[in-house]
Amino acid sequence: MADAGAARQSLPEALRMRYTPEPFLTDRMADALVASDLVVGRAGSSTCAELAAVGVASILVPYPYAGAHQRYNAAYLADGGAAVMVDDAELDADRLVAEAAALRDDDRRRAMGEAARRIGRPDAARELAIELLRLADERGRGAVA
Repeated sequence: MADAGAARQSLPEALRMRYTPEPFLTDRMADALVASDLVVGRAGSSTCAELAAVGVASILVPYPYAGAHQRYNAAYLADGGAAVMVDDAELDADRLVAEAAALRDDDRRRAMGEAARRIGRPDAARELAIELLRLADERGRGAVA
């Protein structure tokens, strides 16, 4: 965290105000996502769901030591046009700068955000509950499941 703070201080003042290094956002994550133009992060299920719910473009770097689920999550968003996926082993400062520079285009980021929103299923829990109640009702009436 100290390195991030020092890096921020070395930026020109006009840029410095745009960056706030934080170790964890916890209860401020939603606000940070809504305010973001671009998110760089891992590809856990909660992160990917939040990106889709908010509709923000992202550069996703799947964590390589937790099975393949983050790779599948990132690929799903990338294949849908909502994210760019970079393998952990391929991520260095030059690659990150290049990927972020390619996403400076407002129209491209906007299109990626819209793609993320289309992928999102904000009513998923409600839809699942309705389907489970429907199945329970059918079983209660003697239907074969």
